[in-house]
Amino acid sequence: MYTAESRAMVATNVTFMVLAMLSVILRFEVRRPKALVLELDDYLILTALFFAAALAITNIVGVFAAGFGTPFESLSDAKGTAFLKVLFVMQFWYILAVALVKFSILCLYGRIFSTGRSFKVGIKIMILLTGAWLVSFLFATFFQVWPLWCNWIVCAPTTNYPVMYVCSSVTDIVLDISILCIPVSYIRQLQMSSVQKAATSSIFGLGIFCIVSSIARLVYTVRFMQGNIELSYNQGNYAVNFDGKLSTHSTTSSA
Repeated sequence: MYTAESRAMVATNVTFMVLAMLSVILRFEVRRPKALVLELDDYLILTALFFAAALAITNIVGVFAAGFGTPFESLSDAKGTAFLKVLFVMQFWYILAVALVKFSILCLYGRIFSTGRSFKVGIKIMILLTGAWLVSFLFATFFQVWPLWCNWIVCAPTTNYPVMYVCSSVTDIVLDISILCIPVSYIRQLQMSSVQKAATSSIFGLGIFCIVSSIARLVYTVRFMQGNIELSYNQGNYAVNFDGKLSTHSTTSSA
């Protein structure tokens, strides 16, 4: 039986997956009359859409196959293990999708803003920082507890997962704010009215919704840590953070 939370998760993921697809389709549709060729930023956003869809689909699969939206303590051992396995996979889709969107925006800036050398250097620096963020947290996620199967059974902790999660969220927010601020100085130099400048800035500023979402995600993470302070800091892996009953699972049966 599915809970209201699990049904809400399915509805939310379907809604946002459709919105993301429509946004990308409209992006190409408005350019079709000009028969413009695809640029690097176009390929990057298409790849980001693929991983975003993978994230949404995996989340939905988690509802039906792994008990997402159901209190963890009510899940069977097998379902609890499936829950943690799906949760582990989802992290990689999230990191890849977020980083690729950043790369796409930065490449778009570099393509449409033909300005001085300092601007181009700034874009390259942000691309390098985003690349560093991507590689760092892909490796951090993969090696957050080791061996790999310790992500879904109870093992001795090898890292402080909640702190890593907060660091990921904070640096993600900082990168987003930095990227959104890049075109502001360029737009101010354009020969147009203040109203037009404000309208143009607002278009690029739509990414503020991503920042708000990231902040909300960070707030929930901090609340989880505060509510589970002993588990979060003293025992740093998924299985322990959710429920100690999985400690009875053997490595062989869980791999």
